[in-house]
Amino acid sequence: MEPFITPESLQYCNGDEARQRHVAYGRCYSDQALSAYYPTINKLADELVQKWGNTPPEEHIALHETGYDMAASVMLQCSLDKHFQEDNVAKEIRRNYDVAWAELERRLVEGDPEEGSDNEEILQKATNTLTDTLKKVLEEYKNNLPTDVRTTLIDVLSRSDLSEAKTVADLLTVFVGGFHTSGSLMNWTLYFLATHPDVEQKLVNEIQQVLGVDESGNQSRVTEENIDQLVYLRQVLDEALRCSILAPYAARFEDVESELGGHRIPAGTPVIHALGVVLQSEDLYPDPTKFDPERFSPENRKKLPPFAFEPFGFAGKRKCMGWKFSFLESTIILTAIVGHFKLSMVPGQKMERKYGLVTKPAEEMWITVTKRN
Repeated sequence: MEPFITPESLQYCNGDEARQRHVAYGRCYSDQALSAYYPTINKLADELVQKWGNTPPEEHIALHETGYDMAASVMLQCSLDKHFQEDNVAKEIRRNYDVAWAELERRLVEGDPEEGSDNEEILQKATNTLTDTLKKVLEEYKNNLPTDVRTTLIDVLSRSDLSEAKTVADLLTVFVGGFHTSGSLMNWTLYFLATHPDVEQKLVNEIQQVLGVDESGNQSRVTEENIDQLVYLRQVLDEALRCSILAPYAARFEDVESELGGHRIPAGTPVIHALGVVLQSEDLYPDPTKFDPERFSPENRKKLPPFAFEPFGFAGKRKCMGWKFSFLESTIILTAIVGHFKLSMVPGQKMERKYGLVTKPAEEMWITVTKRN
């Protein structure tokens, strides 16, 4: 990741400065800050429902591309303010991001390219274009800084004393952390629902019971008042995280010297956290490849030992700062989709996972949707 997000990124920062930056950005995704994001995410969900509602029943919908587009729109509009309501700016960022991400995942398998090679140039060009775009957005925001202090990421960064290099690196880092994982979570959840109609129907029943309809006869929106009542939806999301092995691994440096299995691990040792191994452990999850949201019912969740389910990492206070934001956007968007449409997989597809920085299907998965009464 270093050639992409640069050594100036929060990802590689430690000590007091790391804590200060992490706390500052974490406020953008705190419970209090999340309340301001409901209208934007609901608006984007409504737009997707309208788009799918005008789609012929026989037309195939690219499942994973849809999820990634939604996650990118949510991340850009909520974290980086109105600038990314401009479609051309968002598309430019997404296009270069996709090129860079593909090259990073290629390196996981094939290793780093030779200096001066085409692959090195591909990553460098996409990264430069992306960072130049972000610099322009930051400069424009700073030149028109609102009089009121806000909890959006771009506002926090614009008011910080960090260098431009660190500001841009952190902007890109948070986008990386919030886009691919959230998009993949929505994608995998829709896939599991389309292939498990009994789970889909149970979720529909909960959505109808909790949300009901508004004065116009339309499905009501997810709000701060009713989101915690969507208990089964959270079970579905958690099981999708586990069953898809969404993030196969995480990493950090050991803070203190420790011992594991009789082996001394000195302080400062880089350690890979095998998240996927834990999430597929037969000791913790019998028949681990089976998709079963009942594993995370309130009663069953209490039976899990500590750290049995940590899909966002074991890193304590350096755990993913946006995990609540990810659940919020996934809840709102999935509730809108499942409440309005029945999902069906296009016949003849075989799903095979491709493991990388984030787990995805080896090939795009296609669905069709039918309007619910």
